[in-house]
Amino acid sequence: MGIVDFNTCIWKDSWFRKLSTKAKNLFIYLWTNDHKNVACLYEMDIETISFYTGLSKKDINDALSILYPKIKYDFEKEVVWVVKFVRHQFLRTENISPKIKTAIKNNLIQMSGHFFVGEFLKEYQDLGIEYTYPIDRVSEGYVYPPGEGGGGGEGNKIKMNRPQISSHRVEKKFTPPEIDEVVKYFKENNYSIESAKKAFNHYNIADWHDTTGKPVLNWKQKMNTVWFKPENKKRHNKKQKPIRAGDMSIYD
Repeated sequence: MGIVDFNTCIWKDSWFRKLSTKAKNLFIYLWTNDHKNVACLYEMDIETISFYTGLSKKDINDALSILYPKIKYDFEKEVVWVVKFVRHQFLRTENISPKIKTAIKNNLIQMSGHFFVGEFLKEYQDLGIEYTYPIDRVSEGYVYPPGEGGGGGEGNKIKMNRPQISSHRVEKKFTPPEIDEVVKYFKENNYSIESAKKAFNHYNIADWHDTTGKPVLNWKQKMNTVWFKPENKKRHNKKQKPIRAGDMSIYD
């Protein structure tokens, strides 16, 4: 999602003005980065956030605690949700494009039943999205982990009441993709074949576990989050057409 309408009036918002520079940096990044989707509910690990923002792990943890509940982050599943993104981006008028609604629904399906999906559906009941898939309904809360300052704190515990939308939980078995599938997915999204092969080998030799040792649950979402970067885009070598006598201007 390359184009984002980020309302500059936020600089006049009293809540935003009171934030620390680091919290403002993180808020803007999570709202505008190239890895997110239309629902702004997506996977992103702390290492990636740190790389692009220059914030330390402690800075990120502290900022996320301050930004809650406007931004929610599940440290266990490495999932971020910018809660009001869809409302500010697409619901400023009564009508919303059917294509946008379909894209949002597809994004929710890709999240494999994460409990944020249930919260999203509750937050945006006015969208009328028909979601018939199981959702994680276990209510056990989650924690913003302690920082790196060496203190004895246990982090800020925040209880989450996950919506009970499904009466059962279905564990989805992960099936690793073939290299051809990965290459095709990269090409469809205008990323290079070389980066597709590199990404496939990266996870394949690790038996489809990421750098933190956690199993990959959705390989397309992982590629979207970690590998779909500007440096991995296709490079087009355009040959300049020779100008012959009598040709019209090349700017016509």
